[in-house]
Amino acid sequence: MYSIKAVYDGANFKPKEPIPVSGEYEVIIMFTTPIKNLETPPKRFSETEKNVISKNLLGVLPPDIDLTTARDERLR
Repeated sequence: MYSIKAVYDGANFKPKEPIPVSGEYEVIIMFTTPIKNLETPPKRFSETEKNVISKNLLGVLPPDIDLTTARDERLR
């Protein structure tokens, strides 16, 4: 299972990152947060969210990764 972020403009989905698969896939689409202003600062992870994400990605990400720093670097 893969997940990527995308923006839905009311008609089309625009991926915000590369799609890691090719071919046909069944997908689940989740609408998480309405975009009010694209200049809004990115959401920061709470410690609880960081712990949950780290546990879900155990074995996928390095155990010492700082999720907030990684996210900030990705947005640059």
